[in-house]
Formats: sequence, C-alpha cells, structure tokens
Amino acid sequence: MKGFYKIGSIIYFIFFIFSSCNQESRIKEYLIQGNEALRNRNYPLALQFYEKAIDLDSTLAEAYNNMGITYFETGDDSSAILAYTKAIRYKPEMTDAYFNRSNVFYQEEKYEKALQDLKIVLDDYEDSSYVYFSRARVYLKTGNFEKAILDLDEVIQLDPQNPDAYDSRGYLHYRQRNLEKAKKDLEKAIQLNSKQDFAYANLGLLMLLERKDSLALEYFNTAIEISNIEAYHFACRARYFFEQENLKSAQKDVEEGLRLDNQNPDILLMKTQLLFRNLEEALPTAQKVQKINPYTENLAITLGDIYLAQDSLEKACEYWKQAVTLGEFEARENLDRYCE
Repeated sequence: MKGFYKIGSIIYFIFFIFSSCNQESRIKEYLIQGNEALRNRNYPLALQFYEKAIDLDSTLAEAYNNMGITYFETGDDSSAILAYTKAIRYKPEMTDAYFNRSNVFYQEEKYEKALQDLKIVLDDYEDSSYVYFSRARVYLKTGNFEKAILDLDEVIQLDPQNPDAYDSRGYLHYRQRNLEKAKKDLEKAIQLNSKQDFAYANLGLLMLLERKDSLALEYFNTAIEISNIEAYHFACRARYFFEQENLKSAQKDVEEGLRLDNQNPDILLMKTQLLFRNLEEALPTAQKVQKINPYTENLAITLGDIYLAQDSLEKACEYWKQAVTLGEFEARENLDRYCE
C-alpha cells in the first residue's frame, strides 16, 4: 500500500508539471496570437486572445498591458486606463504600463497624472529619449515651456539625430522669442529631414516676426506641399495673408484648415481674427480655443483685444499680461498704452 501511494504521488507530480507547462504554453500562444492580431489592427480578435490568456492567469500583467494598447487604439480610453492599472497592480515594476498609461492621461488632458507616471518611468530609464520627449509634450500643453525645453535638451543629448526634437525645441524657443536659437534648431531639423513640414511652418512664423514676409510665404507653401493634411500649416499661411490684409486668401486657408480639423486651436484662432468685427461670434470662438489649448500662440493677445473692443479694460489688461508671460512681447505696446 505504501508503494501504491508513492507511485501515485509521482504520477500526480508528473501530471502537475505537465499541466503547468501546458498552461504556460497556451498562455504564450494566446499572447503571440493577440499581438499578431493587434499588429494587423484586428482589435476585437486581439482582445479575445488576451482575455483567453487572462482566463488561464488572472494576474497576467503582459496581457492587461496589451489589452490597454488595444483599447487605446480603438479610442476606449477609460478601458485602456483600467487595463494598464491592472497590469501595474499585478506587476508594479512594469514601466511599459506606466508609460502607456501616461499617453492615455495625456490624451484625456489629465496632465498631472501623466507627469506622475512619466516620473516613475524616468526613475528606471534615465537614458530614454522617448520618455523625455513625451514629458516635454506634456509640459508644452501645460504652458511650462522652460521645463519642456530642458527635457528636449535631454532628448537631443541622447539622440542628436532626432529631427522632431530640434523642431519642437525650435518652436518653443520661437514662442519665447529666442529667435536665434529657434532658427538654429529649426534649420537643423530640416537638415536632418528635408520633409520636416512643421519645421518649415515654424520657420515661416519666425520670418513673419522678422518682417521677412516673402520668405515666410515660401516656408508656409513648402510645409503645405510636403503635407497638405495639417490644419496647422493652413493656419500659419492664413496668418500671413491676414497680416498682408489679403482677407480673401486668409479666409480660403481658414476654411481648408477647418475642413481638415475643426478642433485645431490655431485654425480656430485665425477664424476668430477674421470674425473680429463681429464680436458676438469672435468671443465664443476665442473661448473655444481657450478650452482646447489655453496656451495657443496669440490667443491671450486676441482675447485682450476683444475685451478692449467691449470696453472691458480690466479683462483686456489681464490677458495682455498673460501674453507677455508666455513670451508674446508684442502685447507690451497695449499694456503700456492702456494698462500702465
């Protein structure tokens, strides 16, 4: 009888090992199949495979993380956050899940939460250029241009051939009216990638500030030739036409920009400026821009001008002061004239 139990124990142990190995193999296969479906953008099928893996192991962080990616790709941000949070719960050291969740928080405009997740990632990956770039993007959205530039400095130090980093830093230098640094970075971006359309558009804006109008138009046209699906480029050229008092051409570019993206803050701001004589329409449009991105260039100046036209001098001065804080020193003239 004793021998029977011994043999039974061995058989049970072998069966347990076999079952365990078999389960791990099935989990691995489900993950591979889910990843393949995700690559092929077959999102319902990807979710099915990840759910099958989780049925076998309810604490499988990798499956939850990939489910989060799938939900994010389908626009289901709340489910994506939930999936990433479960991945972190079951595997707190999974920095990929923190990074992925930060992208959803960014999309949801939950910038403080995005920064918290990115800090955790950077504690483990101090030499990761893409994490610094992601945090710079968040700082830009919150109007913290100085911190954004510092993070882009890190990106360029780690990845000196990254044209997007030079383009982004050049734009921020332009916003702060450090025009020499801006020009150097934007030209470097184009040197690294001759199709860097945003760099051309931003150089055009810089040329407008320097009153080099014909060169500005050339840069705007080049940006549109490279990519005619970006509302931002049409907003930039509309601004050129507006300053040239060519309102017909400005209106045409604004209409095209709105057709491409009717939520783009720069094109909406140009619409506001074209509507300026009709304050009843101009103010709500400017306020819409403010809701989408309160740090849109020239928004504070435009709001100040609108409130001045409505005889609300206190509000006008408030927005002009904000404009100067953001580096838009053109507002100083109105501050000196009406507010000091």
